[in-house]
Amino acid sequence: MELGDRLRDLTEVAEVTRVAAEVAGTALNASRAGFGRLDATGNT
Repeated sequence: MELGDRLRDLTEVAEVTRVAAEVAGTALNASRAGFGRLDATGNT
């Protein structure tokens, strides 16, 4: 519920990514959280 509430009004991809990582990190009691994109071809 908190994630949806926090993301609802965001429009910038970077902001959505940051908030989602923050909420996930807090929920997991992690000291750090981030987001990465993987390319199925193995390229970065």
